[in-house]
Amino acid sequence: MTYIKNNWRPILALTYGFICICDFAIFPLVWQSIWHLTWIAQTARDGGMLHLSFGAILGAAAYTRGQEKVAAINAGIAVPEETETR
Repeated sequence: MTYIKNNWRPILALTYGFICICDFAIFPLVWQSIWHLTWIAQTARDGGMLHLSFGAILGAAAYTRGQEKVAAINAGIAVPEETETR
């Protein structure tokens, strides 16, 4: 349970990325190659409410994570540096 509590932001971002890749890249190719019909993106229905919801959640999560880091720095708590991969 601690793993999910500590890593829910990246898990949510990866889930949203997976949904977008499937709905806009994989499913249209498979659908068109098997049934020769045009794929209509399922997440774009209802005005793209899924994308607006994920955007709001991920945006608020990024903002609060930034505020947590600033508060930790101001309190003198060591914040672990993220490793950069190049």
